[in-house]
Amino acid sequence: LVSVVAKSVSSGRLGTPCPARLMCTLRDEVTWRRVGLGSADAWTVLDLEWAGRLHGSRWTVSLNQESAFRTHSAGGGLNVSKTQITANSRWSVTASLDSGVYRVDVEDEVAPTGTVLPPPSPTRGGKTKASTCRARCWICVGQQWDFNTMTTKLAERYPDVSFRAFSENVVMAVPERA
Repeated sequence: LVSVVAKSVSSGRLGTPCPARLMCTLRDEVTWRRVGLGSADAWTVLDLEWAGRLHGSRWTVSLNQESAFRTHSAGGGLNVSKTQITANSRWSVTASLDSGVYRVDVEDEVAPTGTVLPPPSPTRGGKTKASTCRARCWICVGQQWDFNTMTTKLAERYPDVSFRAFSENVVMAVPERA
């Protein structure tokens, strides 16, 4: 319990203490509280909320099509990518999303070692960059996905991450902790 009392500098008198309140410290691990997916006309509305200690000044939240599920049709298709920098642990975005699987990453630039998710495996001879991702989930838009099929495909790209169903069309990453 925490109670605060202020002391006036000029008079030296103590003020009335505020009522005691229960305070808690956020954990280093970032956890998803809500991943809401809705629609309005031809638009997809995504409402995200997470909890965890922010070590930097702001979160970076991004929404991208997951490359492991991207189809390369003759027409090409549109690659949707959205990013928001925020001090809040909540993000709402409205976008015109094609049917498919989208990855949401929540990053913290100064996340301490042991609080980040492993980066994806490099593709086509690329190099793996250091990860600042604290939370990750995948959202299935426009169709139903079999959890086992989806996680098998994700495991090829993210071999050091376990997966858990969050809701009907949402899969979340669970880091392997020692």
